[in-house]
Amino acid sequence: MSATLAQQPQQAERKLASSSSVTSNSNSTVPPEADNHKANKSQIARNEPMATLPFPIQDSLALFTPSPRSAAFVQQEKAALRRHYSRTGRYKHASSVPLNVDAVSAEGENKSTRPSDPIPHPEFTIEDGNITFQVGHMTFKLHLSLLMGHSPVFNAMFYFMAESSTEGTDENPVFLPNLNAIDFERFLRVFYPRRFDGLPFNTGVEWHSVFLVADKYKFIECGIRKLAITGLDLSATCVEKIVWGGRYKIKSLLTKGLREACNREQTFTVRELTQLQGDFLAVELVLKKREEKLRASTSSGRKLVTDEEVSMHFAELLKGAV
Repeated sequence: MSATLAQQPQQAERKLASSSSVTSNSNSTVPPEADNHKANKSQIARNEPMATLPFPIQDSLALFTPSPRSAAFVQQEKAALRRHYSRTGRYKHASSVPLNVDAVSAEGENKSTRPSDPIPHPEFTIEDGNITFQVGHMTFKLHLSLLMGHSPVFNAMFYFMAESSTEGTDENPVFLPNLNAIDFERFLRVFYPRRFDGLPFNTGVEWHSVFLVADKYKFIECGIRKLAITGLDLSATCVEKIVWGGRYKIKSLLTKGLREACNREQTFTVRELTQLQGDFLAVELVLKKREEKLRASTSSGRKLVTDEEVSMHFAELLKGAV
């Protein structure tokens, strides 16, 4: 809590600087790429590929950098999303549509500044919740005791909070910086499960969202971080396992991704090379191992790479992973 209060002067300075830039641009025309952006937002909501990219959006990978948005353009995005959800009937109240502007995670986009006029999440604005968070353009009203009981980070944030404090109310929500609303929503679907007889997600991108929040706020003892790794192991593609296993130093995930990349029939596609984001060492080592196994193959079939071989051949990549 003290760290949050200490950041308020810096946030105020950034907010003042951003407000002046918005004022200067508020009367400008909507950028030409606005139509593409509005189409992309609708496609993200329908979980479809974005027209401006040569591959389906990986919303937690930093693969897309949006152009600067004017205040008028942001309002158009909100209106378009409300119309979309109103037509599809996914949410009862079009005025409470979740603004998934944060569905695109981009390096360089300032997610540490609190956006104005947040929208309450239609599902995770819990009636008997006692703490309100703002993540991106959305607010979430949750149970503080549950968060503090399972996360040492949240426990440290709110342990000494005074009862008279207004922080965390609907009027003054606690801002969680450097986090996407779509990632937080997916995490909450695990934290507040509707069913207990199966996993809620079946794609690597969704489980990556859960992992991001669980890792950031140390939901370790309760098992959510481990569950997210299991979900990635079951759902992610071999390239996603290589990228995320290497980024977060998860040895089991990285090992399995490398083994699957070596043993599958096809080599890397252009889409996958883009996802690897210039990890040339991984690409080179995988291709070399594939060639080695191809030369060693016999008429009886191709010999598959084992985990032991991965540990030896990819020792440099696996260094530091646990």
